[in-house]
Amino acid sequence: MIAFGLTGLVLVGFMLFGNHLLAEGHNKSDEAHYLYFARNLTHGKYAVAAKQADGYYLWHSPGLPLALAPLVAVHAPIHVLRLVGPVAMLLAGIFFWLLLRRWISPWLALAGGLALALFPPFLRMLPQLFSEPLALMFLVAALLALAKAYESRTWPWAAASGVLGGLMVLTRLDQGWILLAGLVLTAIVAVRRRRRTDVLNLICVAVAMLVCMPWLIYTASLAHKFPYWTASGGESLYWMASTTPRSDGSWESPERALSDPRFAADRPLFARLAPLPQVKRDSELTSAALTLIRRHPGVYLRHVVDNGGRMILDIPYSFTATGKGFLLYGVFDVALLLAVVAAIVVLRRRPPPRIPPLLGFMIVFAVLNLVLHVLVAAYPRMTTLSIPAALALVAVGLDQALRERAGRRPAARAMPAPA
Repeated sequence: MIAFGLTGLVLVGFMLFGNHLLAEGHNKSDEAHYLYFARNLTHGKYAVAAKQADGYYLWHSPGLPLALAPLVAVHAPIHVLRLVGPVAMLLAGIFFWLLLRRWISPWLALAGGLALALFPPFLRMLPQLFSEPLALMFLVAALLALAKAYESRTWPWAAASGVLGGLMVLTRLDQGWILLAGLVLTAIVAVRRRRRTDVLNLICVAVAMLVCMPWLIYTASLAHKFPYWTASGGESLYWMASTTPRSDGSWESPERALSDPRFAADRPLFARLAPLPQVKRDSELTSAALTLIRRHPGVYLRHVVDNGGRMILDIPYSFTATGKGFLLYGVFDVALLLAVVAAIVVLRRRPPPRIPPLLGFMIVFAVLNLVLHVLVAAYPRMTTLSIPAALALVAVGLDQALRERAGRRPAARAMPAPA
């Protein structure tokens, strides 16, 4: 645990000095909004009807504000509140280590846990409050509990995994759509194959859905829609569909759309929607986006490609020549992608590939997460929840490659010397 102790110190250091050490890279945080909701929770409320601007009302996930509320209630200073990020990243690394050592050598598992906790693109999220570190912690904890369910073949661990998975969704509400899709898929697979692990997967996903039900009931009472996860989707989809010249589909604020002359084509829509309640604006923007996509599918597809670049390389952004975070995100994300490809090649040497069943579950989730976010305006941090599956696949592939190499060495020494 000495390695993780040192890792914790490094993470706290990046929390305190990261803005100076990592000056480049996307660093837009909604910290003020999370603190606003945390303060509301200490007074027994969440959304306030009079506060329906972007970022408020039903815009953000309640998970991080719930974690911050006890600290806000005792008037903890901001640096104490920001410790949520480093603590969550450290725990995610520890849980990942405990998960990996079930499949690979202890030292390689330790390296995998440290790699997750110290993955350089994650460090940019530590100087301010972001929801992704907490969501990552809940995700890896849920996977560890599901691994224990597979081993014990009992439902309580699967239910515990579902509780943790539900908390992950409440921390990143965009994952709600993946949860709904997962509920349908796991139910179909469980009915068709009737394997114990498939039933455990279904229990996990069903419990996660139950954990999210109070939020969905709450949003239904305000939005009069079910299921209604968040009010932020309409804007994210609209900017991906926008035909504004030189736009690359990156998210822009309504304030900029109303003031920047380069968004003259979008201004009438945002001016018309400005007086409307947030839920109505979200619905109208979604309808406008779908209309644009039907009329200009090529523009949307180009923006999907641009969005993939933003998620991995931190480029391109509308009206911006270069991406400041290319070195921070692009280098490490591309290196990880190349390592994933190499791991797949190694694992396919002995078909069928030697992939633990839970790793298959992780890969499906990771792919769904990437597909979900590439369709709407996104930032590099949207890949956070896909990284554990990528690192696990690389670790399993590397472990097999090392075992194969070790297995060949004795045979080579046993061969007779050539005459």
